[in-house]
Amino acid sequence: MTPRQIDLVRSSCAQVSILAHQPAAIFLDHLFASDASLRGELLDDDRLAAERLMRMLNSMVYLLDRPGELQGAFEVLGARLGDPVSTRRRQQAFTAALMKTLETCLQSSFTPDVREAWQALSSFVGQCLAQRVPELSLAAA
Repeated sequence: MTPRQIDLVRSSCAQVSILAHQPAAIFLDHLFASDASLRGELLDDDRLAAERLMRMLNSMVYLLDRPGELQGAFEVLGARLGDPVSTRRRQQAFTAALMKTLETCLQSSFTPDVREAWQALSSFVGQCLAQRVPELSLAAA
């Protein structure tokens, strides 16, 4: 990611964070609408999941200028997720839900540059997961 993309992700994340729990609820709605099976796989309590999601997002954004640490965190996550096909499906569902959430929360502030910055971050996350779960690159083909 470029320094400008990092700035765009951080500033847009700060805008979304001001909305408190609303973005997490919107995200979960989009996520479960795109893949209802994730509800049973990922959580017992939507509120707790929303809090975890916001913590994970803030941590990820905090580490953007330290890609080695961010990569390590996602490699560990990739190892926990296991099955490459399920991991790829989850990543795609999470990315789609995140983009819809950002678009909903940021509205006119969700410019093409901001979208591109978040897509760059999503691509980086996918690469990190694929490092730990090499079959992901085969599953994506």
